[in-house]
Amino acid sequence: YEFAGGYEATLQGGYNRLRANWIRSFGLTPLGYWFSRDPQDSRDTSYEFRITSPGDQRITWLLGANYYRQKFIQSGAGGDAVWLCFSGTPGRPYGAACPAGAAANFFTSNNLLQNTDRVSTVGYFAAVNVDILDTLKLSLEGRQQRDSAKSAILTATPVRIDTDEFLPRGILSWQPTESTNLYASWSKGVLPGIINAQVAAATANELRQYQQQAPTATPIVPGDELKMYEIGIKQQFLDGRAYVNLAYYQGDWKNQKGRQTAVVFEDCRFPPPTQTLAQCPNGPNGQPAIQPNTRNVNVAGSSELKGVELESALLVSEGWDVRATLTWAKSEYEDFLFNFVTPIAGFAQMKGNSNARFPEWSGSLSSGYTAPLQGDWNWFVNADASYTGKAYVDESNLAQCDSYVLANARGGVENSSSGLRVELFVRNLADNDAWASCARWTDFDGAPSIFQLTTFQGVAVAPLNPRQYGLRASFKF
Repeated sequence: YEFAGGYEATLQGGYNRLRANWIRSFGLTPLGYWFSRDPQDSRDTSYEFRITSPGDQRITWLLGANYYRQKFIQSGAGGDAVWLCFSGTPGRPYGAACPAGAAANFFTSNNLLQNTDRVSTVGYFAAVNVDILDTLKLSLEGRQQRDSAKSAILTATPVRIDTDEFLPRGILSWQPTESTNLYASWSKGVLPGIINAQVAAATANELRQYQQQAPTATPIVPGDELKMYEIGIKQQFLDGRAYVNLAYYQGDWKNQKGRQTAVVFEDCRFPPPTQTLAQCPNGPNGQPAIQPNTRNVNVAGSSELKGVELESALLVSEGWDVRATLTWAKSEYEDFLFNFVTPIAGFAQMKGNSNARFPEWSGSLSSGYTAPLQGDWNWFVNADASYTGKAYVDESNLAQCDSYVLANARGGVENSSSGLRVELFVRNLADNDAWASCARWTDFDGAPSIFQLTTFQGVAVAPLNPRQYGLRASFKF
């Protein structure tokens, strides 16, 4: 709603609902010994109201408030899991056939502590932009935010965490000429804290075991905090036919969430029990189980980020353009515990390693040409190539996904008046068979027993799609 000569009031709202379930091979190998069922149910609502001042003044401003609420129930970590070939005796060789009569004789049921959350956020935000000089502009923004999160909401003793944060951002830009813009910015971002539901609900006996294996584990892990600094230049050339954007950034990431694993002899007390009859043969009698459970625990760490981003484009001639990007992104853990690979690596402190699953170097090159064909018809041809550098599969940096180049091409015709576009395309032009992603995964199918899972680690990989040819037609109206 516009009023009073250029002021604008905006009200918006949204609602989302997602219900899904999948049954998958949890071991991710052709052996197929592990299967899990992972249901999820999520719904959220959001509302926002803001008022903005007229944009033709030397000082402009914005005021607003928003509310967000979500209920989330999921068992995405093998909620109901069955090991079809459980062997009580260690030593079964990898890939061996299932023991005779060993059908579905180890089953872990979903428990009410897993990923059952209710969160809400209330935020108040404001921004002011000041034209200090004709060529100098200052932008200041701030957001006061309150997050409330409740975990294990389906149990008798849910855990709650409330956080209040102020999130600032400032940008100073100087435009000495119409084709040059230099800027510097600083900002602070946060993520809410997270609840270790298993640690929060632990008995004294269980808590002692958690602290022996994960000394920094606490019932509530503080929220992530990222302070980011950036300087850059945006420069145009050749009367606007070419430009280069160059930026350098550096960030300090505190309370970075990580995971450890702990093997805990839990007390047999849960209603309904999370232990099997083999673990607690006498039922929920309050005594420690005779066989342990393996639990994931969230812990806090820190790292430093820095990098350079380059983006450029050139209009070579009427209808022909060339674009290129180049990114250098360096990261280093300053303090980060990760013990999933301790049996292999012999260490759990990741200090000095790089953040996982993001390449240090990446870039792209693309070009397109468009020309008249006949009447309202134009023909076009485009090609692009992207480079993705090597990326480590996990925090230990013991294994990596190798670098690869992915090229695509397309060409076709388009009618400017009717909106009809017909295009032939080829994806993965060179039929590159590289891995698109790699991530550490426990080799559930290869472990000789359920209690030796952490010693059997592997890499879950996803290949690039092979070369694809296709014909696409679209119509705009």
